[in-house]
Amino acid sequence: MKKSLSLLLVLGTLLGGCFVSKSDDDNDGADSADDQAGDDAPGDDTPGDDGTPSGAAPAEGTWRYDQITPTSNTCGTQLPVTPSGDYSIVGVTGASFMVVEDGGTFNCSLANGSFSCPDRARETMDLNPTYDAVITIDADAQGAFSSSTRASGTQTATATCVGTDCAAVAAAVGATLPCSAAVGFTTSKR
Repeated sequence: MKKSLSLLLVLGTLLGGCFVSKSDDDNDGADSADDQAGDDAPGDDTPGDDGTPSGAAPAEGTWRYDQITPTSNTCGTQLPVTPSGDYSIVGVTGASFMVVEDGGTFNCSLANGSFSCPDRARETMDLNPTYDAVITIDADAQGAFSSSTRASGTQTATATCVGTDCAAVAAAVGATLPCSAAVGFTTSKR
């Protein structure tokens, strides 16, 4: 059962890894008037800098993400909280960029300030021979740059299972498989 418990940690890690939101962007009890839920940094109520695509491409360099906020979860489990952290954006072109983080790299497409990272991460857990179950978790990210130094969006992780013991594994960790969980995020260049 120890291996199956790692499902929760893997989901949380994949969702918290690089891109990350909150509803109250300046901790005043309400979102800014110009904002879409949680797309500003703490203390920033600058009109017009919310998550609306601007056509901007991201600036290369070190970026920071903060405060993960779950937006949906059909897995039936509480996601672990992932701390803030830094990552890098490199190789920016008019149509793509690459994200470099401690766990590796992934590519994102870019069009008119909106981005999509369909292959953000993949984790496979083979629970054989203890259980006839192989769990695969795929994560993607999508969102928009409001400027060359600010972005917001959503990361989604989807867990699937193949094998005769999938129901038993899911029950043991209090999850439902297949399932998905999503978190909103904001991020800015350092």
